[in-house]
Amino acid sequence: MTLGIRTPVSKVFSSASYSATRALPGVEAASATSDLPAAGPGTVTFRVQGQPEVPANQQLTASDNVVTTDFFRTAGIPLLRGRAFTEQDTPLAPRVDRRESGIRESSFSRSESLGKQIQVNVSGTASQWSEIVGVVRYVKTYSEGIIDDPQVYEPFLQRPISSFSLMLRTGSDPSALASPLRTAVAQLDAELPLAT
Repeated sequence: MTLGIRTPVSKVFSSASYSATRALPGVEAASATSDLPAAGPGTVTFRVQGQPEVPANQQLTASDNVVTTDFFRTAGIPLLRGRAFTEQDTPLAPRVDRRESGIRESSFSRSESLGKQIQVNVSGTASQWSEIVGVVRYVKTYSEGIIDDPQVYEPFLQRPISSFSLMLRTGSDPSALASPLRTAVAQLDAELPLAT
């Protein structure tokens, strides 16, 4: 089950909203994400530290997802190598990223991506180097797409966003959570525009 939210106080609100939804009866896991799996996230360019700079039209690209710590568990995306994002991955901590297993092998050999530094170029933000701390299974982003784009995941605590979707994993009928979910979010901000 998902719920789209747009708010100017994203870091505080997202943390409170997905904590509140995690407490709903029947919820096994909850998270927030910039883009839902299979929804088509934004694309960014990136650079691998130690590789030569290339012209803009030859830069490596990847789909970019900003996620909270429990996203991969909520979405059922297995960690293949490395570690998960944690609450310690804050703006004061060294920047970290996770990549999916299909990211271009010309960029990394399968065994050497962990610990590598990449610079993700996001429009409107200063580019910073981030360490790859984990590799997750590939997730197809477009149900009808032919090309499988590589994906980069960034922790929400290090790059808060103002528009996100809440995701819930439940072992029961998801439609039974619709009303309690709306109530939980409305208790945080009754004026907030929601999309389901």
